[in-house]
Amino acid sequence: MWPLVLVALPATQPALSGALEDPWRTEGSFGTDTLLPFDVELERLLASGDEALEDEEADLSEVFAAWEEALEDAEGGAWVRWDTRVHWERAEEAPSLWSERRAEGLSSALLLRLADEELRAAWVQHVSADAEAALTAAINLPVERAALPLAVLSARYPGTIVSARAALWCSDNERARGRTRHAEAWLARAEECAALLGDPALTAAIQARAVDAVPSIPEAWELADAWEAVDFALLTDDLGSPASGLRGLSRWGAEEIFIQSAELAWTLRPRRSARVLSLRDVADRAGQPLARNWMRPGSKWRHQPTTNEGVAYCVMGRARSERSNVLVAFSLLEGEPSPRWSLGPGGWRGVDGARRSALEDALGPGVWEFQPGPLVVDDLLIVQARRWELSDSSGRLSMVDPARAEAVALALELSSGSLVWRTTLARGSEHYGDAGLRFRAAETPSRAAPSPLLCGSSLVFATGLGACVALDLADGRAQRAVLGQRIEGSETPSRAPVTKGSDRALWTPLGGESAYELALGTRHPELKSSPFSSPPSRAKGWSSMVGSRDGRLLVAVTRRGRHQLELTAEASLRPQRSVQLSPGEALAGAHALGSSRLLSASDQGLFVFDLDRELYLVGHVPLDPSVTCLRDGLLAAGSWVFALTDAGVYRIGIAGR
Repeated sequence: MWPLVLVALPATQPALSGALEDPWRTEGSFGTDTLLPFDVELERLLASGDEALEDEEADLSEVFAAWEEALEDAEGGAWVRWDTRVHWERAEEAPSLWSERRAEGLSSALLLRLADEELRAAWVQHVSADAEAALTAAINLPVERAALPLAVLSARYPGTIVSARAALWCSDNERARGRTRHAEAWLARAEECAALLGDPALTAAIQARAVDAVPSIPEAWELADAWEAVDFALLTDDLGSPASGLRGLSRWGAEEIFIQSAELAWTLRPRRSARVLSLRDVADRAGQPLARNWMRPGSKWRHQPTTNEGVAYCVMGRARSERSNVLVAFSLLEGEPSPRWSLGPGGWRGVDGARRSALEDALGPGVWEFQPGPLVVDDLLIVQARRWELSDSSGRLSMVDPARAEAVALALELSSGSLVWRTTLARGSEHYGDAGLRFRAAETPSRAAPSPLLCGSSLVFATGLGACVALDLADGRAQRAVLGQRIEGSETPSRAPVTKGSDRALWTPLGGESAYELALGTRHPELKSSPFSSPPSRAKGWSSMVGSRDGRLLVAVTRRGRHQLELTAEASLRPQRSVQLSPGEALAGAHALGSSRLLSASDQGLFVFDLDRELYLVGHVPLDPSVTCLRDGLLAAGSWVFALTDAGVYRIGIAGR
């Protein structure tokens, strides 16, 4: 197995093949100091093949031998630069800008090369005998033993019918297990191979398995024409300081919500008092010690719980010095928390705190900081985490370079918390370059990363460190990673990416003023020229991306000191319709998007817009301007709307009920 070496080279100089003192660091030339992880040994193999292809009389068997060696040695999370040859050839040629800003998963990089029809035909002929034999052997295994080798085969022979047939088998197997989203992801992988091969029988088999999307059903709050603030529930048990961070909320039941702060959690239903839980008590029951000052993560840190079928997944505290923070899954039995599993300084623990292994054995070495707002997909919990190496050079264990974190994607079993796959995303700092870092070198990033996004068959991660990364949901395999331009000294927060169709995601990096339309999948039509499906668009003044619908994007912006909502064309991002707030009134950053209605909170009230009628204002509910509605603190559940504020929760119902 080739070692995974993490490198990045300056875009203004020829690449060097020698070892670098610190392979993560570079000044860069495009406004970022975040680095993407590249496997340089795989790059050398691809580069040798690319160089041979330039010779018209080249023996293609040498090219394919290099590819096979790379595919055999690569792990699912292996990354290579887009243009590998320019980094390893002897010519004094500087890497292109895209080459430094873009990384590809190995399978994706090879599929881009296999777009050439003659090369693809030669590749298929070269591997067909071995591929067919391996496929036959895997299919003849018992079902429970065939899944893993067939998943490996789908990536081992890219661009072949064997890869497509293996992916189809995996799709059928996942659907039989009730893993609908994973079944669709495997089907998408087979479809990409079918499109490349142009095989009508294969295409028909894929189309026969396709499932039409289920249309969303409007909830009761979307069908009403008038609303009213029914009451205000004070969260009086929470006495945290501003350093406690921002509360978050999630749906707990049909008309019930789950709220988390630094130290407490509440469940709240309409017309009933809140039920409060101590997170310290939850951690104690789970057998997890908490880091020092765990209840003071910082004023910019957001607490975002995730809930699913009566189980809450909460992140507690921050990583401090040598101690990781805590991720715990728990349910409520007769009002008391009952831990299902947890990960933290106490290791990986199961039901009622029973220890299963050390955290290092469960996830890997180092200090781990789980990010709030994990994503539930089928029977997996998709978590973004930050990791640091440990050093005892000062006589005691501590983080190495706290300001620069490694961003990692983890897929955990929903029922047990065991690791299914892990992929490195990027490494870097929260701030551009050395702007202020000499004063913050001992500080970890102050903001949490946005929650992962599922777009089609891709998982999209905005790291909060200047990089956006797409992975294949099917098995966590690397698809694409890009770096975004950041503005020196800017404190503009990173925004969660939003979907645009099934093969694009829109992303704005921390400290950036451009919106990037990231191409997803391995055969997007734009990938030959750019990692994006259109040039970056100006996003100055954007305060949040609300979401997309019917080919248009909803954006909250500030123009000339006035707050407004804009409905923009997805292709050009040019405003088509805007709604401007009154002078002195500001959007709170809290929005909830339904199937036909949009909820937006300002510092003076709640607005309800009809999306089918070009942001027509359907209703307005005045709120107390002295109570600030929190960013991302708006949630609709059934016939109720909950607006989370700095003091409590507004419960807003349909008028007259």
